[in-house]
Amino acid sequence: MASVSEITKILTGLVFLPNCPIEEGNAADVVESYHRVLGDLDAGILQAAADSYLAGSVPFFPTPGLLREKVVELVKMGAGIPTAGEAWAMFLEGFRNVSPVWCDEGARLRDAIEGQQGRAWADAVAASRAHDLDCLVCAGPGEVEEYGHPAVAETVRRLGGRSAILTGNPMSDRARFQDAFREVIAKVTQQLSLPITVHAMIESQQARLVSGQIQDLAGLMSVGGK
Repeated sequence: MASVSEITKILTGLVFLPNCPIEEGNAADVVESYHRVLGDLDAGILQAAADSYLAGSVPFFPTPGLLREKVVELVKMGAGIPTAGEAWAMFLEGFRNVSPVWCDEGARLRDAIEGQQGRAWADAVAASRAHDLDCLVCAGPGEVEEYGHPAVAETVRRLGGRSAILTGNPMSDRARFQDAFREVIAKVTQQLSLPITVHAMIESQQARLVSGQIQDLAGLMSVGGK
């Protein structure tokens, strides 16, 4: 989290810009207002955001919100968030067959099955299966879903899984997936954009609403029980 002194240093590097609000006698108040909005961010990435802002066409001193938007841009770039079109391609390519993998002991137990008959065969199969269940290496052939980015995987989850997305209408499936993907990214962006004080207020309101709903439900149950 960025301290007051760190934010002061960052703002000092921007004071030459037009419309700078820092004047003699109000510096502490200005820094405090910026700290209130930006203090939950890492000082390093906040400095990088200020440098990124300066590297662009900057007409005036940035507001706290503009600096936070720059931080969000940098975080999204660092996270390698794909475009909606790239996300759809990652979804289509994210389902594949995998070959079996065995550790030395797993391979030995499987080899031991061959040539066995009757009770000996059943015991050998049981031993191999028991090993496979406990082993972190051994895995039989199958199909796995690997989408290459958490945002793509989250989109698949929200839409109810791969089978629910693919309906046989490629155009409609793609549009629905991309809309859902954009919503996932928008939600993450909104969460990054909000200061920690706003998050705390929202959580407090949610807790209050849930508490009120529980009380209302308890009251209805009480009335219904009479």
